[in-house]
Amino acid sequence: MCTRCQASPSYRWSGICWRQNRFSLARTGVVEFCLVDENIFLPENICRHVLDWRNVGEHKVDALAEMLSFVAADIEVEVCHLNLTGQESTASLSGVLDRLGRCNLVVDATAVPQVFNLLAAVATTYERPLVWVEVYAGGIGGLVARSRPGLDPDPFTMRQHITTSRLGLQPRTCLWFRTTLQRT
Repeated sequence: MCTRCQASPSYRWSGICWRQNRFSLARTGVVEFCLVDENIFLPENICRHVLDWRNVGEHKVDALAEMLSFVAADIEVEVCHLNLTGQESTASLSGVLDRLGRCNLVVDATAVPQVFNLLAAVATTYERPLVWVEVYAGGIGGLVARSRPGLDPDPFTMRQHITTSRLGLQPRTCLWFRTTLQRT
């Protein structure tokens, strides 16, 4: 039985796909989480969230941290009420990005390109795996992708390939161009 797993995933959201995933990870023995989100839980969020009426008006990460603490007694959750792409203190942003870089897994469920760029840079710099997810409007599908350092291309190259493939462009040309830029 695992009493303390060394994995410590970080999450930046709150994206609908990863809410249950945190609890699954906690139930399998992951005991350290870093949650980053500035959003407040509103009544209109109830229909698509694991939180309920008791949490209305609370920061989502605070409510989720409390829920995670009910899964196992030794779970440690660090919460950050920060908008990664907002007008925040650069010292605060730097501290949060450094903390995310020390996690064993970085998850982006925001579907916000600017946040992806920040987290992909963190994952690349600190050589951490990055998982990102997007849910398409109207529930017509979505995207889940991962980039593992040393095993997969970097997140920027993968994102470029996925985007060009969706648009019907020739991904080889784009990948060659990016590779050429990196070599010079």
